[in-house]
Amino acid sequence: MWNGLQTVPVSRDNALSAREFIADRTSPELLSWELSLESESLILTFDETVEADSLNVTQILLQDAQNASSINNTYELTGGLTSEEDSTVLIIEFNFFDLNEIKKIRGLASDPNGLNTYISITNLTVVDMNDNPVVEIGDEQAIRVNNFTEDTTAPELVSFDLDLDTGLLFLNFSETVDTLTFNVTQYTLQSASNITFAAQYYSLTEQSLL
Repeated sequence: MWNGLQTVPVSRDNALSAREFIADRTSPELLSWELSLESESLILTFDETVEADSLNVTQILLQDAQNASSINNTYELTGGLTSEEDSTVLIIEFNFFDLNEIKKIRGLASDPNGLNTYISITNLTVVDMNDNPVVEIGDEQAIRVNNFTEDTTAPELVSFDLDLDTGLLFLNFSETVDTLTFNVTQYTLQSASNITFAAQYYSLTEQSLL
């Protein structure tokens, strides 16, 4: 309004078209990320909305530092469940294989403060709503984790197999375990689930370990 004169309204039935339209040509950028080995998930935060369906987790590399110290301290994701809603925040729920492979690497994602937990991505990782590819983050520019949660859930012995022909006992756990902490003397074979009613039982000795 100028000099008391009101703007002439434009009705919805007679809307104006733009004289010029410039599409978004700016690539999205990864701002920060979080990793929780307890909730078994990885969270990516971008500077604009990205297309959830375009997320390719195989283009994501976890590493122990900027300019990774060794290929043995890196891990490229293979899959997992991902967010379905387009957003600035995408969540990846690890599959069983990836989660346990990450835990197996002693030099990666093992520091409680996230000091050895970094991420790098290629420009094929995700696109924004105008199909602009994300800005690549190379090995030397890898971003340190913003929030890291350690695994605090104790592993469980799920099942075992005993082969008397070969003399081998196979133990199957719910997650990767540290072989350096394995104490064979804490295992007992028994003839019943309750040792009170077991007619026979045998506790393993150090000589039982291969």
